[in-house]
Amino acid sequence: MLILKPKIKMNAHLLWEPLLRLKYKLGFKKYDILVDVGLSDRSFQKYMKIVLSRKTVGKDVVENQKSLLKGVILEPSHNSPEKLLNELLMYAYELELASKRLKGEISEYAKKISMWNKYMKFPDESARSIVKMLRRKAFDKDGIFMLKGLLKEGFGLSAKVTLDRIKILSGSGQVVYLPLYLTLEGASINVYDATYPKKHLNVPYTSLLNNDVELMREVTKMLRKLTF
Repeated sequence: MLILKPKIKMNAHLLWEPLLRLKYKLGFKKYDILVDVGLSDRSFQKYMKIVLSRKTVGKDVVENQKSLLKGVILEPSHNSPEKLLNELLMYAYELELASKRLKGEISEYAKKISMWNKYMKFPDESARSIVKMLRRKAFDKDGIFMLKGLLKEGFGLSAKVTLDRIKILSGSGQVVYLPLYLTLEGASINVYDATYPKKHLNVPYTSLLNNDVELMREVTKMLRKLTF
């Protein structure tokens, strides 16, 4: 069983989170990435697997006997590089469509600003109504542009890339387990990454669990069966 080497020990619940190794070549560039195939696939927040991904560092991947590992070992949803790449490419396509819709909204917003600049000399009722429309908006509250950028910069993937352009390399398909310490804090869960030498809160995993009530219940139920 391949694991990312723990560098800290905590008096907390230990969860071994499955990551799938993707090694591939796209154009002249090679990629070697560990992608979450555990909690993210049990959640409705599927895009979170993009944020949870990390580059593979060979010296940090070690082999350990499953029988020697304490805590909950979460089974991966699958171990197919092709399936995972297809999923990521689908995300790239969906994010492209979503970003185009947002660009349309931003364009309409810009037109309203232009309208206000044109009529700002006339502070009548119509001008005041324009002011209301100009109140600050969070166009990308769901992080569409951020996720699209992460896929492009981290994975080299966009809506223009197809699976036949990707050459899957040897080593893909390995499942590597990430050690996570979880603490129950009242109605919420904090997740700490044990691969850091000091206590380190993993914000993406903490957010994933606390924003999905059903997933939090499932994980909490698993953890409460443990003693540590």
